[in-house]
Amino acid sequence: MTGPCTCRYCAPRTAEAPSEPAVRQAVELPSEPRRFRVHSPDGDTQDCTLHPDGRMTTVMAGQVWVSGLSFDDMLEMNWSAARIEWDPEDEPEPPATEPEPTYVEAPGW
Repeated sequence: MTGPCTCRYCAPRTAEAPSEPAVRQAVELPSEPRRFRVHSPDGDTQDCTLHPDGRMTTVMAGQVWVSGLSFDDMLEMNWSAARIEWDPEDEPEPPATEPEPTYVEAPGW
């Protein structure tokens, strides 16, 4: 990633973001499933889980998908310019919307 991430999670923190790409550390397989969020340069994000057996899963359209590629393969190919956030917080709940007002037509109008 050449500049600060512009996704909905990072946009408020862009002033804190480093201008140089971070050096990637080797990733060890976790002892239990570990969540991570991929922040793409275009501002899109993808929440995934890395499993102890090396599988990666993500939920799309309400279905669990298993990647056919390893984490390292994804880093080299699709995620080469992305930032990986380990153990991200859950997405905040959207604010409750107020109920739509009921419109009543006044008599005689």
